[in-house]
Amino acid sequence: MSLQRHLHSSPRGELPYLRAVASGNPPSSPLVVLLHGARDRGRDPEKLLAHGLGRHVSQAAERPYHFLALQIPEETAWADWEDELLARLDAVIAEANVDKQRIVLAGFSAGSAAVWHFASRHPERFAALVVVAGRLPETVADDGLAALKRTPVWIFHGGRDERVPESQFRADLARLQTLGLPVRVTFYPDADHFISDAAYSDPALQRWLASVPRRTPGAARLAHGGADPLFVNRWSPRALSGEAIDDATLFRLLEAARWAPSASNSQPWRFIYVKNGSPQWAELSALLSDSNRLWAPKVSALVLLLSRTTFVRPGESDPSPARNHSFDAGAAWAHFALQANLAGWHTRAIAGFDKEAARSLFEVPEDYKLEILIAVGQLGDEAELPPQLRERETLTPRRPLADLVAEGRFFFPNDAAPGAPISASRGQSAAAAGALVGTTG
Repeated sequence: MSLQRHLHSSPRGELPYLRAVASGNPPSSPLVVLLHGARDRGRDPEKLLAHGLGRHVSQAAERPYHFLALQIPEETAWADWEDELLARLDAVIAEANVDKQRIVLAGFSAGSAAVWHFASRHPERFAALVVVAGRLPETVADDGLAALKRTPVWIFHGGRDERVPESQFRADLARLQTLGLPVRVTFYPDADHFISDAAYSDPALQRWLASVPRRTPGAARLAHGGADPLFVNRWSPRALSGEAIDDATLFRLLEAARWAPSASNSQPWRFIYVKNGSPQWAELSALLSDSNRLWAPKVSALVLLLSRTTFVRPGESDPSPARNHSFDAGAAWAHFALQANLAGWHTRAIAGFDKEAARSLFEVPEDYKLEILIAVGQLGDEAELPPQLRERETLTPRRPLADLVAEGRFFFPNDAAPGAPISASRGQSAAAAGALVGTTG
């Protein structure tokens, strides 16, 4: 569906707006809501396509998210049109395959200031925020900002912005960080105020918008050091829908797995897939553990990952043990999962199933190890999960990098038993490591 022009009717008058549906209109797609800057006010929505996110959406070959952009009249401010914005937002949620827990509020300039205004007043509505060349209004209270501690924010700013000087940007950033907001920053040292094209065409930002997780009770994920959103936003939901997955989509995921690294290029991984509704679906579903049978039979496909435990070395004819077969298969699983996330699908690895029964069902030879089942599907309705699983349907955090990385020797003090002493010198090293990785990306 192409970008469409509409009018929003309200007792105060009509507001032009632009609307685009995600390519293929898949269920539970994110919705990105754009708040334009002051120069784009008026009655001509074509202004919204001249730069920034509007231009990107209008020119993109595919849209991985829904898009909404209202236009407010000249001589007015976004705060004057709060009721109309929320009304149109609710209408879009009701009429399309929009996941109301995956709504991103994005802005530019005065629209970015409005992002802070609306998000702080309605923190439960938004899963993520994008702030481009904007000021944090002094009228936004700290308690309103503190309510956004579970809402990831990506800020873009230019070092030569004449409207929001770098000193103001640094002060705003310090305020947000003091309040504990999960902020990621992209700073263009030599750029002025008009950075919307560069910001909204950033491929990493576009991947972030497409893959933004649902707003959940868990802590927001923030990548220190600039890791790509592809890695940060991947998660393993149980609430997956069972809509059909076509061969082209499934084989795109398998093709990504094919290119995983392996010892001696042995490529020990093998995949056996079963689609929902196929003759083997009920048999395979019956092999799941009790807890996994509560959700996994509803997904689009289950993929059995195997690894071959032997391989033939180059120049030899007899098989040798493949000592790294499970390690290599894990790399293939990671490629599969990340490609699924790029394609707008989700995966969850399942270890709880009857492996010997599965070996018999699929007639797997003894020199292959059954590793995991991979559930594949689109995001579904978490309300359909049993209560005990619904409570666990949340983003999980990761340990800080300082807990996982040491230089030159084994030094992981936080792996010690509770109460174990840590020397002063070691404690100082851990603190230094924490400082090293605690920068914004």
